[in-house]
Amino acid sequence: MKNLILLMTLMTILITDSFAQSTVLAEGQPAPYTGILLTKDRAEKAAKAEKRELILRDLGVAKDELIKYHKKDAQTQRDRLREAKFDSFISNTGYFLLGCVLTSISFKIAQEVQ
Repeated sequence: MKNLILLMTLMTILITDSFAQSTVLAEGQPAPYTGILLTKDRAEKAAKAEKRELILRDLGVAKDELIKYHKKDAQTQRDRLREAKFDSFISNTGYFLLGCVLTSISFKIAQEVQ
């Protein structure tokens, strides 16, 4: 599970780096692309914000996967506990009945000996 989260995070970082296209322009130079011109500082902030958003989205998916895993594990543990309680009840009942039988046999033997 930890490997899955790490893999998703690394893939997110690699994918976001591949989407970015940036060109440094001198003042007065025409832009080769259509779009909005940003300062270097604003472009770095926008790229970081986009990476953060993708990482948070991936973490949300990982969180949902972890919740599903823990719910399934909790149900499995409850089932195992229920079975263990039932087995314990059966064994305790058996031991009690065995004790009753052995006690009655010992009383019969004690009465015959006297």
